[in-house]
Amino acid sequence: MKFLRNLFGQNKDGQSIYKGMIEKAVDIYFLNYQDPDRIADEIEKLTDNKNDTLMLYLFIPHVFCRIFLPEIQYSEFYIVVNKNGKDKQFNFSDSIIFNEMLTVINNNWDTYVGRDIMKVLFHSGDFRAANQMLGKGSKLEDLKSIPPRITDRDSFN
Repeated sequence: MKFLRNLFGQNKDGQSIYKGMIEKAVDIYFLNYQDPDRIADEIEKLTDNKNDTLMLYLFIPHVFCRIFLPEIQYSEFYIVVNKNGKDKQFNFSDSIIFNEMLTVINNNWDTYVGRDIMKVLFHSGDFRAANQMLGKGSKLEDLKSIPPRITDRDSFN
């Protein structure tokens, strides 16, 4: 039964199994925005496995950027360097936790804006790159992001 819940991302009441975890992880970003190591440590305490920890830690700022700057053309996939040093692509749309992050963060966006979203956006490579390109005169709608790349080979098979 737990396998099916993980596969479909909902518990027996139809609620997201990740909703509370994502909300707590976002709170961790707001509370510890000046200390990335503490963010990672606190998120790790929320999760059962290293994969979820890594996804939350890496992609919460990415999701904030996607919502804050929707004009950017974002990649539909991310890359994981496997244990053999080879790249493997994963579609964001295939990730239950990523899709839940989009939903949860969208649903709480007004609250997060009131808490100063720059505290989270500061951790987004996409946001920093967009700022640099805008500073050089690029137009927001002309920007394209590159796929995020994960090199923590122990978290993914």
